[in-house]
Amino acid sequence: MNTKDGHLAKVTRIGRKCVMAGMLVGLMLGGTSCLTQKLWEDANPNEWVRVASPQLTESVLREKGIEYRKTSEDNLFVRKTTAEKMRDYHLRALGAPVTVVVDTASAVGTIVVIGLLEDLSHGGPVTESLIRGHAH
Repeated sequence: MNTKDGHLAKVTRIGRKCVMAGMLVGLMLGGTSCLTQKLWEDANPNEWVRVASPQLTESVLREKGIEYRKTSEDNLFVRKTTAEKMRDYHLRALGAPVTVVVDTASAVGTIVVIGLLEDLSHGGPVTESLIRGHAH
């Protein structure tokens, strides 16, 4: 096998690795591309909480002066406590920078893989460099 064929085989292996990386990034995007939005929804300090205890009836809530909502299915919802709201604000403040980085990294990773695949399929500068043996 001559040197050019060896480099072409190397490019083909790299192409397969890029396809696998692209599939991996695609899978990652499916699970992480909206982490920031999910965090914002899950840590919503203004969300009403369903009353899970059967002992807390509508009359008990009225008696204690607790604001509540009742759905057509007779579910009762109350506002979050101050402690729960503070927890949500802290989760948002501490978690948002991390989720933004993960969301951005997923998008950038996808763009890089697509660029490499495009380069490999059309014989771009990266491919030419690999065939000539300039990249190791």
